Amino acid sequence: MINWEAGQLQSDRKSVLFLKPIATTASLSVRINNVLQDKSDYVVAVDMEKLSADRPFFVVMHHKVKNYQPLIEAQYVTLSTFCRKCLGLNYVDDIEYMNGDDLRTCNNEELLLQMMEKFIVTKSNSNPFHSWLGTGLHELIGTKITDNTVLTARMTEQVNNAIEKLKNLQRQAQASGREMTPGELFGDIKELKVTQGTDPSIFTITVRFTSQRGQQVAYELPVYLAGFRRRVAFS
Repeated sequence: MINWEAGQLQSDRKSVLFLKPIATTASLSVRINNVLQDKSDYVVAVDMEKLSADRPFFVVMHHKVKNYQPLIEAQYVTLSTFCRKCLGLNYVDDIEYMNGDDLRTCNNEELLLQMMEKFIVTKSNSNPFHSWLGTGLHELIGTKITDNTVLTARMTEQVNNAIEKLKNLQRQAQASGREMTPGELFGDIKELKVTQGTDPSIFTITVRFTSQRGQQVAYELPVYLAGFRRRVAFS
């Protein structure tokens, strides 16, 4: 949901340009100088057959806007790739509150996955309090691809090392008396592979593993020349 984005009034003083594609016209509300406009006062000028294209859309008023410098805003639903909160990832790392204002916290496999991702995507030596945390994957971003075998081997090694660090930390935590559920504890790696996509500059790290209570978790980390994204699944 785009919440009251300011539009650009065009020279005809009827057409207003908004910067992101609109997913559904039913979601659209328009206001001028904080006054909500009736839906019969305007139409949406967009080709619905080309809705998935990276293109803005126009709201066309039935009458010219008479205000000299009006503030025209729209609230509407855009495509997920233009989401300002998740930045197109379809996943939000954010604080959530449950009914009764209780803070939602991770547990079991969700917590295990969060810990594993922290160990993998954190840049090595970037945490001054835990310099051992992280991997050297960031150093591979922008690497010139000359030997895929060497590059995939380096990624595999980095992820393996991160997982071993996580397992060692969990063993130390248990030894110190900390209570941890079987769902929080790393079990076994079922698969660890690095594959190159149709775009030679994109590699995908896939890790399939179990918690100690046997639930399987699939984790994917596409490594772009420009950075990381992640996808996860539980089974």
